[in-house]
Amino acid sequence: MDSLHLWYLLQQTYLLSFRHLEQVTSKEGLSHSQAAALAVLDAAGRALPLSHLARYLTQEAQSTTELADRLERRGLVRRTRDARDRRLVLLELTPEGREVAARIQPGIAEGGEQLLSPLNERERAKLAELLRPMRDRAAALLGIDEKRMRLMAETSGEAAS
Repeated sequence: MDSLHLWYLLQQTYLLSFRHLEQVTSKEGLSHSQAAALAVLDAAGRALPLSHLARYLTQEAQSTTELADRLERRGLVRRTRDARDRRLVLLELTPEGREVAARIQPGIAEGGEQLLSPLNERERAKLAELLRPMRDRAAALLGIDEKRMRLMAETSGEAAS
């Protein structure tokens, strides 16, 4: 298969998968990005600098600030200042944000399982093995450094490759 047709297949798979998972998150009135931010903060178990959240989500700082604004207006996160460096703005889940994150996590896991159900464990491992170098190459083409990739891998529960 030539690279163009393979790219179309990958793109279609991503877009359809994204839409499927967004149906899950929309039940809580969240976009995929909002749900991802809550999941990252929940997994971290502590307040994170906005710049770290942006890295985890592979977003620009401005986009992450706007995302934080929307989540804060809903009462799901709050901004705080770092105790050691008052210039540093941290984002943390509110109790309601923790509750929402806990409610959506099973649905996201189930949605992911529905998407991956045609693959057995060996095929899933092979798919991950094939996707990692593509992800890493895409990151390199975009100038995303190895530290940022490690943070992304940690967030996804993957050991950095």
